[in-house]
Amino acid sequence: MHRLRFLIVGLIVFLAGCASWYAKVQPGFDWSQVSSVALQGPENDRYGDLLAAAEDELTGMGYEVLRGESSTAQMRVHFTVGEGLDVDETGRRFMRPKSLHVRFYDTADQSLVAENSYFLLPSEDPSQGVKALFDGIRKKQAQRPPSASTEKTSTSAAAPSESDPPPPKPEPTTEAPDSAYPIEEPSPWVPRFKSWGFDEWGQ
Repeated sequence: MHRLRFLIVGLIVFLAGCASWYAKVQPGFDWSQVSSVALQGPENDRYGDLLAAAEDELTGMGYEVLRGESSTAQMRVHFTVGEGLDVDETGRRFMRPKSLHVRFYDTADQSLVAENSYFLLPSEDPSQGVKALFDGIRKKQAQRPPSASTEKTSTSAAAPSESDPPPPKPEPTTEAPDSAYPIEEPSPWVPRFKSWGFDEWGQ
């Protein structure tokens, strides 16, 4: 029973490692209005290289990165490392990074805009995990729905303008009245009447 439970837990951990990341982004947030972020990292100095990798990822996303608290930053980015107990080949126990987490807060109202978690494989380089962590945010940003202004613009383009002239009305067609006998033009009596002195007949 214990062996089966161990296999199930191992399978869950393996699948979590394969899934790699979990990301969520607030829909409708205008990321194009953000140009500067304040990066806050783990207090543990052992993870200074991971914090530097997170700064490189944010810079690659086009943001000006400010370290620590900053009143001028438009967004606060909180980067943390989840540790877990592991054992090396000699049997020595040690703590290693097992998960990476990042949260984006809007400094205007301190609301949570986006969050992402990445679970490292035992043999995975944590610095590469930081790249995968921020790739999750990039993917979610690319999947965001069109803004209301974009929908309004497309709707306005499809609607006809008030200044456009109305479409031309079809010309009325006149149909000849139904008759049991065909109408001849000109009548054969016209030249006969003219020979009798009625020159203006038929004009």
